[in-house]
Amino acid sequence: MKISQGKSIFQFFAKSDIVKIAVVIVLVFTITNFLKVSILISGSKDISIYNAMHQALSVPGSFSNWLKQPWSIITFMFSSEEFLSLLFDLIWLWIFGSVIEDLKGPYRILPIYLLGGIFGGLAFMLSGMYSSTSSYYYLGVLPSLIAVVTATLIYNPKYAYWFYSVRIPIWVLGIFFFLMKVGTLSVYSISSIALILGGVLTGVLYNFGGIFLFDSLTNLFKKITLLGSNENFIKTSNKTNQKVSRKAMSDNATLDAILDKINQKGIQSLSAEERKILESFSKD
Repeated sequence: MKISQGKSIFQFFAKSDIVKIAVVIVLVFTITNFLKVSILISGSKDISIYNAMHQALSVPGSFSNWLKQPWSIITFMFSSEEFLSLLFDLIWLWIFGSVIEDLKGPYRILPIYLLGGIFGGLAFMLSGMYSSTSSYYYLGVLPSLIAVVTATLIYNPKYAYWFYSVRIPIWVLGIFFFLMKVGTLSVYSISSIALILGGVLTGVLYNFGGIFLFDSLTNLFKKITLLGSNENFIKTSNKTNQKVSRKAMSDNATLDAILDKINQKGIQSLSAEERKILESFSKD
């Protein structure tokens, strides 16, 4: 029983996009900050290597700069500068993302998260064309996280969490989330609004008109996740278990029939074959 439970927990974590996203973000945060700490411990005040890596992970505020580092449209959404900010963002991701995973199943959050980041990054670069933020770089999970939150709030605003005996609707948490995010923005500018709008529009698209796109990505990520796994072995094992189960049911029925015969006519009424069957069961 313990092994079975362990497998179930492992399979849950393997399927959960929230866990996958969190693992990648924590790894990137750990690696980048380990480099920074190593530089400082060595006594060097030159952290240009860290700054260069930091900038390479960030999405730039102009399309011309982005062409020099096209990977940044993906990497920026898996990076974070501050530990506390990272911690709270992952908590928010779990609170809202788990609603969709609970109601619609696994492999649903990563498409929303990725598209939210991509649309937010594109909006950020587009805003640079009409403001002085073209030289800015952004690194963080804001548009991706807002995409997940918006998608959840529109999909099921009546969903609620229970804190002891207090029922907290998800839309109340959503209001608190947006107030906190807007209130803690370091800079209020067109670029900040663009990042937020990119995430919001992704969440709206998820619920209205874009389901084919998101479902296609869900199926793609599911196939990638299961690629090379022991899924075929699991199917074979299930078939074998079903055969064993049917055989066990048949054996139990045979044993019940023999015991009934003993009760009615005595053990002397058993045939030689029935005696062998009874003996084999007694040995087991």
